[in-house]
Amino acid sequence: MNLAKELKVTPEALYNYFNTGEYGKSVNIDAVESWIRSSAGQADIPRILTSLAYSQNKTLETAGVAAIRKEDIRFSDEGCQAFLDCVLENIDTYATEKGWTHENAMSDLVPFITKNFKVNFLADAIKTMSGDQSARENFRGNVANVVFQAHDYVCPIMKTMKEWTGKDHKELQEKFDLAVIK
Repeated sequence: MNLAKELKVTPEALYNYFNTGEYGKSVNIDAVESWIRSSAGQADIPRILTSLAYSQNKTLETAGVAAIRKEDIRFSDEGCQAFLDCVLENIDTYATEKGWTHENAMSDLVPFITKNFKVNFLADAIKTMSGDQSARENFRGNVANVVFQAHDYVCPIMKTMKEWTGKDHKELQEKFDLAVIK
């Protein structure tokens, strides 16, 4: 072990040198494990953990996290309320940009709701997106689950907002993602 330390190689590399005459050109997990056990000290731990975290993030970015099957997506009550609050805020912001009252905005929005929601969900969708208090209280996870499934696993609210405003609403997507129970 001391010779490996003096030569600044891992014990594994030193054993490899004795066996083959070469230290070896690649590092494998055995060499890393051997180095950690023989030479790593307390001061090395932050660097090791940082490297491990970097490696995991890199792997997740390229491989992707196992996706949740659309059929398994469920929504939380709290997440649905936060999502709906964000939708209503976006409706009011867009109305203000256009110089419309809330009623004018809803008159303009209703054809988009009609286009994107199935008939049996239309009345509730219009009430919910208009900010009706009783509809807001009923917009819970179980309702969102049914609506999402009935619309082929596409959120009709986000689709409606995108078509109505002509904008991607990243904050809506973020709230939608947070509403999903993982």
